[in-house]
Amino acid sequence: MTSAPPKHVRQRLGLDAPGSEHLIATPYLTSWLRNLTLGEVPPAPSRPAPRHAQRGLDPFLIPLETKPVVLWRLTENGYAAWFTKTLPILEDYGYVFNLLTDLRWAGRGLDLPYAYAVLARRFGRSSLHLDEWKHSFTFPFLLVLEHQGQAVRYLMTIVQCRSGLDFRFRRELLGAEACDPHAYHPPFPAEFSRDEMNGCVGFLLEYLALTFHTDPDAHAHDFHLIVPSDHIAYGCRQGVFYLGQELEPGRFQAHAQDAAYWQSKCALSKPTPRCTVSRGRPAGASIRSTLDGSEARLAASIQAHEYAEGRVEGQTQAMREDVLEVLEVRFGEIPYALREQILAIVGEAELKRLHRQAVLLPDLPTFQRTLLEPKAG
Repeated sequence: MTSAPPKHVRQRLGLDAPGSEHLIATPYLTSWLRNLTLGEVPPAPSRPAPRHAQRGLDPFLIPLETKPVVLWRLTENGYAAWFTKTLPILEDYGYVFNLLTDLRWAGRGLDLPYAYAVLARRFGRSSLHLDEWKHSFTFPFLLVLEHQGQAVRYLMTIVQCRSGLDFRFRRELLGAEACDPHAYHPPFPAEFSRDEMNGCVGFLLEYLALTFHTDPDAHAHDFHLIVPSDHIAYGCRQGVFYLGQELEPGRFQAHAQDAAYWQSKCALSKPTPRCTVSRGRPAGASIRSTLDGSEARLAASIQAHEYAEGRVEGQTQAMREDVLEVLEVRFGEIPYALREQILAIVGEAELKRLHRQAVLLPDLPTFQRTLLEPKAG
């Protein structure tokens, strides 16, 4: 569940001011948008590079209130090495979805081509260690922080998965700990809590969005990427960004690598350079300063309703993808008709049932028959 914004964010957005109570349900309060400016992004620390850090790329400092966190981009061998000696931490899909929604509402959306363009420009090319069926890029980092005077290391990857972005954390596996490296674990709050992980994700997303939207043209280099699992193609061609999806598998396969086709059909509006901003407000200004009385309450109510709907849809979509991922891992490629049937399911109880069946049933035909079973009640 997404935490409330920390005190310094509340103060910056004017959320503790008298009369701001009715704003508590708006998207700006349920995520950690800080209205960053590039001047607030701290310089890279001067520290010796760890083993497996990619040469020629500066480290990146995230100044959390509780502790500084340093990111080092890993080499291909480094990514593989750290993956084998770390254990996975449970992900917070809802937080990333909510924050990306907030950025879009704030006029700083980070669509897939924008995300790849700014990541590649700042941190080099994508890793080749990825699932080419449902991933089009992955950027692995060694995350270093201090706990009780000792360095603690995590593997953090920014992954394009199906139609969205994931931030995945894996903790260094220490020899004295009795942890199953193949099972997902909750965070270790004493050393690196969920709020701190979300703080890192929030800072990175805002930094990437701000960097891109400050000068979109500087990131407009030619590239073309596809996500076969969801029939998505995106990229940039001759300075024009594009993002599209084909629902018909045969048409997607026929045009998958044709950048000109996708550009002509699915070009995105040219981003407008901007340096501050949250929906026309000065950085740090209270939302209330632009609206008064009943107008503010109505706007807050509408935003809260849209936000709640978006959050539920994000959680439901994550559950659908969990079912598909289990099926793919166990049985290989999923037939198009079955994939579309699962993606059309909206009930959380039914998706939980299907996830359990995907884990337990012996083969894909048996699973397909469960979709036809009458539901209890």
